[in-house]
Amino acid sequence: MLNNEIDFFLYPITDEGIKDEFEFTSIVKYNPIVLMSKDNPLSNKEEITLADISKENLLRIDPDLITLPGFEVLLKSHKIRSSIEFINSDWEILRKYVKVDLGVAMISSIILEGEYNNDYVQKDITNYFPTLDYGIYIKKGKILHGSVRTIVKSLQTNKLLQPQH
Repeated sequence: MLNNEIDFFLYPITDEGIKDEFEFTSIVKYNPIVLMSKDNPLSNKEEITLADISKENLLRIDPDLITLPGFEVLLKSHKIRSSIEFINSDWEILRKYVKVDLGVAMISSIILEGEYNNDYVQKDITNYFPTLDYGIYIKKGKILHGSVRTIVKSLQTNKLLQPQH
């Protein structure tokens, strides 16, 4: 499949599972969240429902960059429409719009990797979306050498990727 052009890649495990030709090593798991301004009325709710979200402006990014499996299907099945949609790949702009309370965003916590910000509130929505398991895919039988081996070993042991809590 990859014709030995790539040594390894980081990616979440998909619904299709792991292809027979790859070995997968889990590195980190990220939870799906609703990201909102600390001033948003939902920020004080203990548990967020899809009915709650459907009443908010849903801030979006390019559908090809959605980091939550089944996102589009879930939105359609619960008749949740995006009132504001971004057709670009800039997660920073999305966070700025959330910060000024233009709406909420349903995202994976990977988007906040390593960031702590009092301007946001994040609410877990694992009851609607699965946790994303990111890891390293290596073609079976592939021997990694030099700096590639060092990078993979470092990812596996040094926890360079950490979920946001």
